[in-house]
Amino acid sequence: MTENLLREQITELGKSLYDRGLAHGSAGKHQAVLLANHGPVVAGSSLVAAVNAIEELEQTAHLMLLLQGQPTRLLTAGQVAELNRRFPI
Repeated sequence: MTENLLREQITELGKSLYDRGLAHGSAGKHQAVLLANHGPVVAGSSLVAAVNAIEELEQTAHLMLLLQGQPTRLLTAGQVAELNRRFPI
């Protein structure tokens, strides 16, 4: 019963965001959206995928706070391709 209630709440939230145009253009492109003054909204093909998405968002935000003002180096396209090859999603 709890799972069905959660599913209904998520569905209603999704409808509300879509009705307000907040999801337009982002649907299918991103697993997480950060709403100002509200917090994160995540989605996934399963509950586990959604939990993984929120954990990744939290870790990324944590790193950004730690690195604030510090020089950073982005991965090259080759490095990203190698990671994708070694750790397929």
